[in-house]
Amino acid sequence: MKNIYRAFRRFLFFILVGIAGVCCNKQKSTESDFPRIELQLISVKVLPFTEPSGIAFSESMQKMWIVSGGDQHIYMLDTAGNVEKKLSYTGIDLEGISFDATDSTLWIVDEGTKEVVHLDRKGNVLFRKIVEYTTLPNKGPEGITLGKNHEIYIVNEREPGILFELDSTYSLSKSYQLNFALDYSDISYDLSTDSFFILSDESGAFYQWNKQQGVINVYPLPNMKNEGIAYNRQRNLFYIVNDETAELYFFKAIKY
Repeated sequence: MKNIYRAFRRFLFFILVGIAGVCCNKQKSTESDFPRIELQLISVKVLPFTEPSGIAFSESMQKMWIVSGGDQHIYMLDTAGNVEKKLSYTGIDLEGISFDATDSTLWIVDEGTKEVVHLDRKGNVLFRKIVEYTTLPNKGPEGITLGKNHEIYIVNEREPGILFELDSTYSLSKSYQLNFALDYSDISYDLSTDSFFILSDESGAFYQWNKQQGVINVYPLPNMKNEGIAYNRQRNLFYIVNDETAELYFFKAIKY
C-alpha cells in the first residue's frame, strides 16, 4: 500500500512541476515584479531518514550534507543522493547547514538552542556560540550560509523575517528585513553572483536576492514543505530537500 501511495504522490509531483510556471502562491510582495525562472525536475531521491531540513554542497569534494530533524543527525551524501556516512554530532532542533570551503568543515544552526556550531567532517565540535536575539517559539533560525569574506549569515523563519549577519566574533552585526515571502526556510550563498538563494516553504518558491537590489529572480516550486536548498553551479543544479516527503529533488533552471 505504501508503494502505491508513493507512486501516486510521485506522479502528482511531476504533474505539478509542469504547471508550476502558471500557478503561484500569495506573497507579501507582488511576484509579477520579479523575473520568473522555470525549473525542470531532473530526478527525485527518497532519503533513508526523516524530516530533512538544511542541505550543503561542496563543488570541490562533490559531496552534500543534509541535516535530519527526525533523528537530529547530519548525513553525508554523494551527488546522486546516496548516503555515505552519518556524522557523530547530535542536535536538538537542527535546521541549517553550510560547507566552509576555506578548511572543508561544516557550520550548522540549531533552532532549539539558537546556536551556531562549527564541526569537522566527522561531526566533532570545533566551536559553538549562542546567537542572542529574541524570536517566537518555533519561528527562529532556519538556515545558515557563508559569504564571500567568510561572514556567517542566518535567516530567521518569520515574525520577524530577517537575515542576520555575524561579525568576526560571531555576534550580530547587521540585519536585513525580508518581506517578499510568507516564511524563510533556508539560504545558500552564490559567490559568482554575490547573491543568495532564499527558500520559502509556505510560498512554494525560492528567490535570488542581494543586498543592493533585493529580489532579482523568483523560482516557483510545485509543492510546499521544502526546507533546504543548495546550488551546484558547475552543473546548474539546485538541490532541494522536502521535510514532509523525505525526498531530495534535483532541479535545473530554465529561463522563461
